[in-house]
Amino acid sequence: MSCPECFSGHVHNGEPKGGETKIYGFDAYIVEPEAGKPVRGTIVLIPDALGWDFVNIRILADHFCDKGSFRCILPDLMDGRTAPKWILKTFNSLMKGPWYAKPYHAFFALIGVTPFLLKNTPGKAFPRAVSFFTALRRDILSRPEAEQHPIGCAGYCWGGKLLAMLSDPSKAPPVPDNSGKERACLLDVGYSAHPSMLKIPGEVEAMQVPASWAIGSEDAGFPEKTLKLFKEAVAGKQGDVEGEVKVYPGGGHGFAVRAEEAEAAMKAADQAEDQAVDWFLKCFSRL
Repeated sequence: MSCPECFSGHVHNGEPKGGETKIYGFDAYIVEPEAGKPVRGTIVLIPDALGWDFVNIRILADHFCDKGSFRCILPDLMDGRTAPKWILKTFNSLMKGPWYAKPYHAFFALIGVTPFLLKNTPGKAFPRAVSFFTALRRDILSRPEAEQHPIGCAGYCWGGKLLAMLSDPSKAPPVPDNSGKERACLLDVGYSAHPSMLKIPGEVEAMQVPASWAIGSEDAGFPEKTLKLFKEAVAGKQGDVEGEVKVYPGGGHGFAVRAEEAEAAMKAADQAEDQAVDWFLKCFSRL
């Protein structure tokens, strides 16, 4: 989680079209389909260390909304302790700058990331995530049947760990539906790009939702042996909890959110975005 690639990358151009609000006790960014268009599901995006207010992840939520006709929510599950946005430039300089400047950049990198790391360990953040998803599920189930729809979760880096934990009903108890039956999990479908801190294969095997994964071939968190084990764990899941893994040549950790727009890596980011939308549409259609 605290690898340099978790905090490096580039800011994208664009103006998010959604708005900020307070929902279920959390600050959140929400974007919804245009008037007259159906809502095919709610997608909760759990971001990387840059948090819910980072422009790149908000633009990504907008794209999900436009392409899939989803209601997309970016809640602040970090309790206001996101990594500062200037950390991108600091880590870029630390990784690519001259050797004599590295101690300077390392000092400021430590100052920038420490509050986030202390406040947002999985153990501290997970109860917030459970609280949010429980409230969301209850809200949707309280509506007339025609207005009910499935819940998806897209987790990036730090968010991928929470996705796995939320998809394990032994950790996140499901909410009974209106008929008294329990759904398998607090969410219905999962997707993650460059997840971090996963316990492989255990946490993958424990997930009880269909999940799609986007991994960069140059992701330091997935060396060859780890990637092989990860693929085997996902391939072993069939039926209602099937999964898929797509590996993007040349993609590094963070490529789906923080790729430089002028680089070929942006093509991989666009493909990973379409992978997510296609997966949610496919799985939602069966619910």
